[in-house]
Amino acid sequence: MLTLNKAFTTWQPKLLLLCMAIGLHLNNASQPVWAQEVIAAGASTVAIPVSKADHIQLQLDNAQFADWQVKKLDLDARTIDFQAGTLRGVTVRFNDGVIERLPVERFELISRPLASGAAVSFDAFQLVNFQRLMLRQPITTDVHVTLSEVGLNQYFSSPETIAKLEQALTKQTGTALAQFRDVKIGLSRGNQVRVDLNLALAGLMQAPMTLLGKLEAQNGTMAVNHLRLESNGNPFPFDVSGILTEQFNKLVDVKRFTKKSGIALNVQQVHFTGSTLTLNGTAQVNKLSFGSGG
Repeated sequence: MLTLNKAFTTWQPKLLLLCMAIGLHLNNASQPVWAQEVIAAGASTVAIPVSKADHIQLQLDNAQFADWQVKKLDLDARTIDFQAGTLRGVTVRFNDGVIERLPVERFELISRPLASGAAVSFDAFQLVNFQRLMLRQPITTDVHVTLSEVGLNQYFSSPETIAKLEQALTKQTGTALAQFRDVKIGLSRGNQVRVDLNLALAGLMQAPMTLLGKLEAQNGTMAVNHLRLESNGNPFPFDVSGILTEQFNKLVDVKRFTKKSGIALNVQQVHFTGSTLTLNGTAQVNKLSFGSGG
């Protein structure tokens, strides 16, 4: 549902927007008013009796997009003018999401304040009809992403993730077929990460492996550094730390995950709190595509 909230500063003639099966809920200072919907030639036209609002809120439940799945998403656009196609701020929050198979506990984008009198242009037609906030110039936001130890274990133990690790290590070791089993990730103080698994290299060996490293902000994303390998407390007999570091960093590259949605993420800080991992940074947002077709 799309909702316009608070008293409108200016009432303009009706703004006609072509809308495919979407309801607009308008709130003025007195009581709610539903926008008038006119059906014509298989499409519906929604007449909005106002062009400005303090806030416009878009709420989506159990939404699924090309690479994102979200249990609940809230978008709040501030000081918005439909007729001029401008706004002065955006906040996006969602809980219990999945981005390219990576479970995300919480994701939050908050635009930074603009200079007095400044505004960002957007496509009003795309917002109302397709639930896409298409910006005509990028807007700078603060970003906060929360991942959990449980979610990371789901991600790294998934068949798709294990297959990528096995293929990379098999290629590195030549003809030896690598197989990973029983992958388990643990987070601890100081951004330390521990990965326990069983590794089998066909024709060579089969042994438990422990990967120890540190998760840090690096090149605008999250990366595993200082990785070392152990087997039963001893150094691992094969030097595969380089290829494993490369593959793990590809798998936790949250910058790559958000790029398709028009969000240029720049992670500046990584820190642990209990069994959760929080990424803080900034993002340049060009579009927020939360409708079908991205």
